[in-house]
Amino acid sequence: MKILGFYIGGHDSNIMIYDSETKFIKYSKSERYFGVKHHRANLSWLKDYINKYDFNPDVIVWTDGNRNNLGQCSSSQELYKKTTNNEINRVLGTNADCYIIDHHFGHGLSCWPLVDTDKVKYAFCSDGKGDHLDRFSIIKNPYEIIDEKYLEPGVLTKPENIIKIKSFCPSATLDHVGIAMKLYGAVIDMAGKVMGAYAYGDIKQDHVDKCLNSPVLKNGWTSIKDMSDEDFKPLDDLLYAHALCEGPYNLDNKEFVDYLTSNHYVVGKGVESLFLENVDDKDDVITYSGGTAQNTVWNEELFSNFKNLHIPPHPYDGGMSLGCVEFARILFKLDKMTLPNFPYVQDDEETSIPDESTIDKVVDMLVDGKIVGWFQGAGEIGPRALGNRSILMHPGLEKGKDIINERVKHREYWRPFAPSVLEEYAGEWFDLDVPSPYMLRAVTTKEDKRKIIPSVTHKDFSSRVQTVSKEQNLLYHTLIKKFYDKTGIPLVLNTSLNDGGQPIFSYRKQCVEFYNKVDIDAICIGSELHCKDT
Repeated sequence: MKILGFYIGGHDSNIMIYDSETKFIKYSKSERYFGVKHHRANLSWLKDYINKYDFNPDVIVWTDGNRNNLGQCSSSQELYKKTTNNEINRVLGTNADCYIIDHHFGHGLSCWPLVDTDKVKYAFCSDGKGDHLDRFSIIKNPYEIIDEKYLEPGVLTKPENIIKIKSFCPSATLDHVGIAMKLYGAVIDMAGKVMGAYAYGDIKQDHVDKCLNSPVLKNGWTSIKDMSDEDFKPLDDLLYAHALCEGPYNLDNKEFVDYLTSNHYVVGKGVESLFLENVDDKDDVITYSGGTAQNTVWNEELFSNFKNLHIPPHPYDGGMSLGCVEFARILFKLDKMTLPNFPYVQDDEETSIPDESTIDKVVDMLVDGKIVGWFQGAGEIGPRALGNRSILMHPGLEKGKDIINERVKHREYWRPFAPSVLEEYAGEWFDLDVPSPYMLRAVTTKEDKRKIIPSVTHKDFSSRVQTVSKEQNLLYHTLIKKFYDKTGIPLVLNTSLNDGGQPIFSYRKQCVEFYNKVDIDAICIGSELHCKDT
């Protein structure tokens, strides 16, 4: 069976195609193809993509929430349905059976590269806006509720397994603060930018107590599932830092940043409480997805409570097509899929492997404090560079964060840079005893290491760690190991290979243009090393 899964949405469009007989599988995100961050594609892009591989699907699954007039499920309690959509088949030139799935359900099903869906007890999802204005969802036993008997339009999908919340939107509390701060970029990027600022303030305990003891929460956070926006408003009004004090709304205003930090804490407690109130056994297998799942600070609290929690590197809308294909696989009782080289699966321009001499040259430049671009293999799925589309630097430079910001990245000064650390040494440098390969946790840097790696240690001594194993990325592991052999530091500073306002690069041409444009010392594109005169 040939399956096409896609998500066009309002941003971060993506596609996956899968042939269950040949095991052929491909994934692409349109922003990487077009070079436009958060790109919104159209059906013509889908057509071009399937034609590229001469792929004629038997089944098409998508989620849209009527963002592009492609339909949606009838209510929050209907997670999928079979549909006749002649427009899609007409534009694509196909004659496939068509299915629509719920936005948050698609997120939940997208986690299969990390854990088999039939093992998942709870699929949690939170983002800015799902279908029917859902903001937070809890779906119990997602595998078991996929059944032909629920396919007819209007049939509810085992509603006793579904909790949907519309009034509480964790990421929106940060998005609106970012707007008030007049930060550069798209609204959907504000939460990520503001997250880094939480470490600069102090918690106002009286305000936190006022929020957490609000009458709105008298029956717990889960009770808000049936609450209207008007009923939730008394608490909601307390969660926007810029509405609680006078400007200016920046980190020079102590009162503002303290409210920002306090509300970040309160909202994180809300997310944590929704998990604690609804999970029967902390050892249950849990997935967590949606844009909110990119908040590493809140995630760290969740990981400390739930040892079988799985968050994919693609929790945002850019991973939605994986959930669409997984829905069809389960519905038609097909064998489980594998995604070779995950998470390095972006269908873009791959490169030749650099020889040892080239790697040694890159390492020597890093040891000397140079800033080096690193473009290898296939690109990562998700918004974070994990060693194939990266800019690298020595993590031990005293002013390293400021240097790379001033010369290359031009980000807000409070936003931290991440370390990529050899998995076998991670526990010696950070409070971490399990792998963390996707930069989704904010762990504490060991006290005796903080002065050694200041460029990747945040103001609160946390680090957004990526552990690197030989199995996950042998080439990247080799580079970091060589750096360790020369410095005694088993990690490098890693940030995404892109220019401000652009997506992570997918093509050699982009890399060369970037290298010529910005004040970067070198870039290694496969085996091709470009170095500027010093």
